Amino acid sequence: MIVTYASSSRQVLHQDAAPLPGARVGFIPATRKDPATGTELPETLPLPLSLGSSSGSGAGPLGLIGLGVRTVSFLSVRVYVAGVYADLAALERSKGDLRGLESAEAIVQALLDAGVPFVVRIVPVRSTDFNHLRDGFTRSVQARLKAARKAQKLTPEADEQLALSLQSLKSLFPPSKLPKGESLDLVVHRQSPGSSSSSQSGGDGKARMALSLEHKSTILGTLEAPAPGTEAAQGGWSVARELVLAYVADKNEISTPLKTSVTEGLRQHLQS
Repeated sequence: MIVTYASSSRQVLHQDAAPLPGARVGFIPATRKDPATGTELPETLPLPLSLGSSSGSGAGPLGLIGLGVRTVSFLSVRVYVAGVYADLAALERSKGDLRGLESAEAIVQALLDAGVPFVVRIVPVRSTDFNHLRDGFTRSVQARLKAARKAQKLTPEADEQLALSLQSLKSLFPPSKLPKGESLDLVVHRQSPGSSSSSQSGGDGKARMALSLEHKSTILGTLEAPAPGTEAAQGGWSVARELVLAYVADKNEISTPLKTSVTEGLRQHLQS
């Protein structure tokens, strides 16, 4: 049985079958529908595996902030729907620190620099492959780094360190297909203390954010944040941070519908 809210983009699903062991009796999982494609994403996500293994993550429920379709080429070919999730409890605690920040990019960057975990869920609307997605993510991060270089916000040393991280990112994607409707989760979280570069913060206190890829309840791999003491770490730079920000960028965002949806979602959460 499907119960639909007044808004056609939101619905809840109720199954009459017996609940699974450990499930909350009476819980009705909610979904939100992308208006362009009809693709549905859950309103909340279970704690990702990579967050569960991140020491001290203390993450609360990961709630859907916004979603939207990614299109490419002048023909506006739809490739995937992306949903941005954040730790809602951390977002609530950070309200006071976010006052005065007007753009979605500024708010999300402040949350990432504070170590708030995010997930970008990718759901293809047509069959694709991991390498195709990898190349798109890489180009988006490279474009942000190019703009930062031009604005003289990124030092040559930090730029080189991030270029090495991008090379490492490529090795995490398997040489296989990602069928229509399956999901790939880009989990951005604090650097685990158990890694080879254990400090979770850079020299100025900005969190060092790692990126884990999760598919079918499996961690495909984790890209560590730049090592402590490097110029990239000092400035809070990481591929993980820049990839999330590419979706909500003030200019040249990956998906305009997603950015618009996230902007509205943040406004609602911060004003509630």
